[in-house]
Amino acid sequence: MTDEAKCREGDGCAADNDGVVVVTGRGRDRPGICDAFVRVVVDNGCHLMDLAQFLLEGSLVFTFVFCVGGQESMRIIMELLECAKSTGLVLDFHFPANPNRKRANRALSIADAVDAGESTESSARVAIINVVREGSITPKLLHDMDTVLAEFSCTVDEIEHRSDNKIENNGEVSKVTLRLSCPVGLRLSTLYMGSPAEAGPASGLQRVAREHDAVMTLSWFDCINRPSGKSLVVFELSHVLCPFNLLDE
Repeated sequence: MTDEAKCREGDGCAADNDGVVVVTGRGRDRPGICDAFVRVVVDNGCHLMDLAQFLLEGSLVFTFVFCVGGQESMRIIMELLECAKSTGLVLDFHFPANPNRKRANRALSIADAVDAGESTESSARVAIINVVREGSITPKLLHDMDTVLAEFSCTVDEIEHRSDNKIENNGEVSKVTLRLSCPVGLRLSTLYMGSPAEAGPASGLQRVAREHDAVMTLSWFDCINRPSGKSLVVFELSHVLCPFNLLDE
């Protein structure tokens, strides 16, 4: 099979998530880690679809996505575990569900569809959470966020914490960005404010932000990466800066 044919096969695999494996490794950073795992994937005839790595609190978080295709997945996973053992990483495996599932019978209104992340052009429900704090991003903050996300059945796909977004480097605030997959029908307002106890989790990310003195913004992912984009976070707005009642204007 030619490389072009393999690429087409990988694209077909990505289209319905059949045979797609998401691998996340955590551990101490050292040279050659990326090359070792990519070599295992390529040597087994699999198609590497995506790859990302970053440092969080001095530890390496390494994530890559590949398509097994017609190969034996268990043998590849065993080789990846052996590679993780030799490089000192701990691996987590995730097998995404097939998105070609039936939608709910009832029709959503346009407002409900927007709030639920639905689109006539795309069925993806990927959300972005930006966390800003006048201090370091602590493990306890991430743990409490992960607890809430797990209660709402959300899966964290990527965490970005660049060096220039750390208070020890910029002297102002720390910022971390999370990209996550949300289940069908989950609203961002519910994820942030929480839901009634009888219907699900009683509290959302708002409680976590309040307890850790942080500011969180939630939005649906628009598939655009803005590495150099600047955001303005307004904690308080006085009439000196804006002499209007914004709710009325």
